[in-house]
Amino acid sequence: MAIPAMANVGIDISAHTSDHVHKYAGQNFDLALTVCDSAREKCPFFLRARRPLHHNFEDPDRPDLSEGGLYALFARIRDFSRSLLSTELKA
Repeated sequence: MAIPAMANVGIDISAHTSDHVHKYAGQNFDLALTVCDSAREKCPFFLRARRPLHHNFEDPDRPDLSEGGLYALFARIRDFSRSLLSTELKA
């Protein structure tokens, strides 16, 4: 659902991959956003980020949701992420 949710705002992520966090160990980042409490606790690799951000987003692994409900969840996360990052980048 991430692909259609992002495509709906003109962003194509269809060729993106889900990589293991170890791939980025030791690299410097301007901004790192952890998206769940578990990631925040288990991913010390991004401590080198100049601006670490955290928000515990609702987990989209929800078998109880219909396809439409799941899309709506991804769209809410997308919109909140955009707002969060926009605010942070202006700071």
